Amino acid sequence: MSAAVVTSAGALAALAAGLVLGWLHFHSLRPVSRLLAGGRLSAVLLQASRLAVAGLFLYFCARYGAPQLIAALAGMMAGRAIVLGSADRGAP
Repeated sequence: MSAAVVTSAGALAALAAGLVLGWLHFHSLRPVSRLLAGGRLSAVLLQASRLAVAGLFLYFCARYGAPQLIAALAGMMAGRAIVLGSADRGAP
C-alpha cells in the first residue's frame, strides 16, 4: 500500500475514534457537573479522568502525524455537536 492510503486509513480511524470519544466526553459532562454542583468530591476525579483520557487520545494521535490529529479533533468536535444538538432539542 502506498503512504497516502495508509495515512488516509489512519485519519479515518482517528476521525471515527474521535467521534466516539467526543460524544462520550461531552455526554458525560452533565452528570459530572451535577455531581460538582452537589458538592461531591468524587466529581473532581471524574473530571480529571475525562480530561486525561481526551488528552492521551490526542497525544497518541499526534504521535502518528498531523492528519490523524486533525481528524481526531474534527471527530471530537462532531461528537460535541451531536451532544449539544440533542441538548438543544431538550433530550436528557
